[in-house]
Amino acid sequence: KLVYNLDGTDSKNSQMGRGGAATEVISTAKVDGGKVIISTTRDMQGTSVTTTVTYWLDGGKLMSSSLSNQPGRDGSAPVARVTTYTKGS
Repeated sequence: KLVYNLDGTDSKNSQMGRGGAATEVISTAKVDGGKVIISTTRDMQGTSVTTTVTYWLDGGKLMSSSLSNQPGRDGSAPVARVTTYTKGS
């Protein structure tokens, strides 16, 4: 269960880390127009990694985009991801 304060103040949650151990993450969340934006920072082996996920509705579909400051495994630039969620029948 993750809980976010939508007023931009810090929210502390626990998420599974490497090896299945729980790790504390700090997020800020806000509503901006018709979007919910959540930025989460976590420690990954001594490196601070921030991921920002934005959620919005588009024609009845839930959309999300995600961008992290963590480079790819081969050292390449981070990749933005866009996901579309649709209701199943």
